[in-house]
Amino acid sequence: MPTRSRRTISLAVRIGGIENVSDLRGKKIGIPLGTSVEFYLGRFLILHGIYSRDVTVVDIRPSQFVNATVNGDVDVIICWQPYVNKIKDMLGSGIVIWPAQNSQLTYGVIVCRNDWAAGLPELISGLLKSLDLAVGTQSAILRKQRRSYKKGLTSAMHI
Repeated sequence: MPTRSRRTISLAVRIGGIENVSDLRGKKIGIPLGTSVEFYLGRFLILHGIYSRDVTVVDIRPSQFVNATVNGDVDVIICWQPYVNKIKDMLGSGIVIWPAQNSQLTYGVIVCRNDWAAGLPELISGLLKSLDLAVGTQSAILRKQRRSYKKGLTSAMHI
């Protein structure tokens, strides 16, 4: 079952010679290699005129995000919540946070074995109903926003 979301991927940057994105050249950036985060890093760098050869990429697993950043093993970590807040709590004003994902959606796939699903029909049914409800709720919110935008635009244009 394919899914998509707007999970926010952020760069938590230790202050210490890094004030602008261009200052990332020559820095160690921690990411979990082999994940979509690797793509987001590459795109982030390209959009800011930095080549991947200009940085050192370090393979950091999510369980190591906080310690690697706080201990200075990396200068920058690309991560998501709750790690961003944990790093911010530990370093306080010693970091800046930049969005790494821009407006890109994150996609995922939910997979299970047929025999496992067949043994848990209530669980699977509940999961599918929850996902359907979430999609319906999101669609309703988007429709409401569009109506609001249209009303505001119409009013502003005196139509």
